[in-house]
Amino acid sequence: MEKKNITTYIIIASVSFLAGLFFNQFFLYKYFNFEKEQTKQEDASDMNISSLETEADRKISTVDTCSIYVDVSGAVVEPGVYCFDSYSLVIDAVKKAGGFKKGVAMNYISRKLNLSLRLKENEKLYFPFEKEVNCELQSFSPLIEETTDVQESSTSANTLEEEENTTSSEQCVNINTATKEELKTLNGVGDVTAEKIMQARPFQKIEDLLNVSGIGESTFNKFKEGVCI
Repeated sequence: MEKKNITTYIIIASVSFLAGLFFNQFFLYKYFNFEKEQTKQEDASDMNISSLETEADRKISTVDTCSIYVDVSGAVVEPGVYCFDSYSLVIDAVKKAGGFKKGVAMNYISRKLNLSLRLKENEKLYFPFEKEVNCELQSFSPLIEETTDVQESSTSANTLEEEENTTSSEQCVNINTATKEELKTLNGVGDVTAEKIMQARPFQKIEDLLNVSGIGESTFNKFKEGVCI
């Protein structure tokens, strides 16, 4: 009887041990699987965040490198509409269009265009050929000749006017420097009046002769056209 009880206890203990071992392994398996799933989810979340950040960086990079459009044409290798960042210069547009072509008007560009200017949105850049600049200058040549003729005519007119003024000055009697005999050539001026004029010198203007005794307005009007200072 006691032997049977011992055997029964041994069987129950063995079953309990095996059951405990089974449940222990089961819970360990579940626990590690849960940890793995959580790790996978975290990794996937990190990958999604990284991909989003990469996409955002790519968009930002695209915005930085392509924010304005410029039309480049004329004497360049590859004319067209190009995209630039907001800090690009005119020289960058030339480089992007393949550089200048043979026959470009470099003298004109170096004198008239500033290659260091910053590009603007929807700007039009045209680089002329040498032959275009030459044709433009030829089209303006008649205007230049006409302007020269006008200047020459104006110079001639000024010279003629100066000569007339000089002649007029030579013909008039300078009341500050004329001799007595020269003063007597004036209409209405005799010896006495000529003496008085010489004594009243210097005069600031010809009208000052009205202050000389013996010269009234009627006498002054007779010779005023023939006197000067």
